[in-house]
Amino acid sequence: MALKKPDSDLGFTMIELTMVGITITILIAIALPNFLEAQIRAKVTASETDLALLGASLEEYYIEYRSYPPNVADSNGEGGLVGDNNPNLRGAALVVLTTPVSYLSVLPVDDFITEKYERNTYDYVDFTGWTGSAISRSAVVEGEQGVAAYVLVGIGPNLEYEFTASKPPSSGIDYSPTNGTRSVGDLMLFGP
Repeated sequence: MALKKPDSDLGFTMIELTMVGITITILIAIALPNFLEAQIRAKVTASETDLALLGASLEEYYIEYRSYPPNVADSNGEGGLVGDNNPNLRGAALVVLTTPVSYLSVLPVDDFITEKYERNTYDYVDFTGWTGSAISRSAVVEGEQGVAAYVLVGIGPNLEYEFTASKPPSSGIDYSPTNGTRSVGDLMLFGP
């Protein structure tokens, strides 16, 4: 019995395997950025929905109490504001929306906050009785002027607050995806 010579057509050559690897790498390089951008767009949409839900809950609170929830003060008397040095106060004023009367079952989570705090929710500032400059709503809605009673702020995709308590209220930069999905700016809702 004679030994059969191995048939060279049964396997893949090294060049063919390399070409398959290169093709897969190119496909991943094309698809991965689109997938990551889609994740950011989905988080922005979810955040905008959360802000609208919080805004509606604040309006329900206002109908019942004829005022918006006050800011929460820290030991310096200035806490609970956007950009505060104590991030555990973030959204503390919004807790009244969950108890004793439940306008919301739970406070929504800001998906862009990466650290773990007591409340990973949106910032809230009550501007009722604000003695500084008027808050220009045109920062959010072009052409419409007025004074806001409150602002809800989400950190946005760049993961930095542009709207802080130390800056005038109209200096905040509103996020716009037309500037790029990872562009500078906060997700803001001025109310009412």
